[in-house]
Amino acid sequence: MSLKSKCAIITGAGRGIGRQIAIDLAKQGCNIVAASRTASQIQETVSKAEQSGARAIGFTKDLSDPAN
Repeated sequence: MSLKSKCAIITGAGRGIGRQIAIDLAKQGCNIVAASRTASQIQETVSKAEQSGARAIGFTKDLSDPAN
């Protein structure tokens, strides 16, 4: 199954498994929407995803907080 031009939303993408999933999906041609609690971490993830040629955006939210 091709992921080219598909879009994935990844939470917890600032580090660890979430970051690696975002990068791996980007390498397969998937566009990325990434969320994390830490701005500097999410920017690094977005940068690495874009280096793979994918379109990527990131935002900082704490999804455990209902107000977010």
